[in-house]
Amino acid sequence: MKIRDAPQVCCLGKFITLSAKQEDIVENAKDLPLVVSGSAGSGKTSVALEKLRKIEEEFKKGRILYITKSENLIKRSKELYEYVYWDETANDFKIGIPDRIEFLSLHEFLEKQAEGIKGKKPVDRNKFFSWFNEICKKDKFKEYKKDGDKIFEEFTAVIAGGGLKKEQYKKLGSRQAIFSKEEREHIYSLFEDYKKFIEKDSEYYDPNLIAHKCTEEKVYNVVVIDEVQDLTESTLSSILKSLKDGSKDNFLLCGDVNQVIHPSFFSLSKLKSFLHKNAADKEPSVCFLEKNYRNSQQVIELSNRILHFKNYCFASEDKITEEEKKLFFMKSDTENEGNVDFTAEDKEQEMARKVPESINWAVLVLNDESKEDASRLFNTPLVFNIHEAKGLEFKNVILYKFMSHEAYNEVWNIAKKRQVKRRLKMLLRKSVIRITQRM
Repeated sequence: MKIRDAPQVCCLGKFITLSAKQEDIVENAKDLPLVVSGSAGSGKTSVALEKLRKIEEEFKKGRILYITKSENLIKRSKELYEYVYWDETANDFKIGIPDRIEFLSLHEFLEKQAEGIKGKKPVDRNKFFSWFNEICKKDKFKEYKKDGDKIFEEFTAVIAGGGLKKEQYKKLGSRQAIFSKEEREHIYSLFEDYKKFIEKDSEYYDPNLIAHKCTEEKVYNVVVIDEVQDLTESTLSSILKSLKDGSKDNFLLCGDVNQVIHPSFFSLSKLKSFLHKNAADKEPSVCFLEKNYRNSQQVIELSNRILHFKNYCFASEDKITEEEKKLFFMKSDTENEGNVDFTAEDKEQEMARKVPESINWAVLVLNDESKEDASRLFNTPLVFNIHEAKGLEFKNVILYKFMSHEAYNEVWNIAKKRQVKRRLKMLLRKSVIRITQRM
């Protein structure tokens, strides 16, 4: 018996009900290609996993890939998706996932698709700066010593992320790169030195450089990508190229412009333009999930104020339509009022006494430099940088020294001058994502 208008109930670690909008996205497995844009806590991952169940039913013999950059998130998603199924080869029931469905992190995907990276790790900021600090001792690069973060983003999101040759890079518009046209000759020369360094390294590799060397083996009938905003054009392109020739439009992308914590220069308009030029034969549908089901009312209120501040200082909020504002800012769908406190430095010890041996408290830092201090102060293993925290949830979260960090001061100083800097948009997004996602 079917009850009319009853919400759909699904089981992803626990029983949850889908909203009418979420259910509408899930129901039709044939409405690909599809882009789902939603704020933190809007149920994007739940929708993606439930949509995957429908896709699995529709493509009974096809191979399906579910992929995201974060290894923590892909592990959690795989655990949530596991179910009892009939294994024809073993002629028995199993708990798990059929072999034709693969859950892979970006690193695992590249390991399968490219040669020479087995046993290596994706390059991180620490590895990059070990090289950068040395190279800046040379006279020709000394002037860029203070620009390490900007250069790391330019290499990752623009040059390697876009697969650009020198002349292509030099011709980019002022809003397509961080550095001015006058500086780009030197920046590309620095990039060429970096490329030689990382390609010779025995422990690390650059995913964006490797993405161009993938075999482009077309093996999948459908691809589902979660947190697409964490991917560059290079890595996204290599994933979509793994779709079979007759299945180019069979993809689902989920993401949020306000959750960019990896350098990618992501925007919804840029994504749509990329798909139009490089991937899809058919124009993807775009669905928006604006309600937040996870966070308390006060957390959402604070997050929206930060988003408003970011737009006011670094974008043209007056040019955003009322309809776009409704989609851009989060709406609360919880009765939990919650609490947001700012604690002075002399009260840290008092707060630290609440944390040890509790699984309900986690500490978040902007980067690895602050992790050791936070671990010592709070005496807990639950200390994460903003990249490690993706896919994790805790009842209480402490943002440790976010407002005394150099990145915060840099944002504030430029905000006071009302100057537009693309790099600082990303720094503000980092603050927003961690406040909204895990409290």
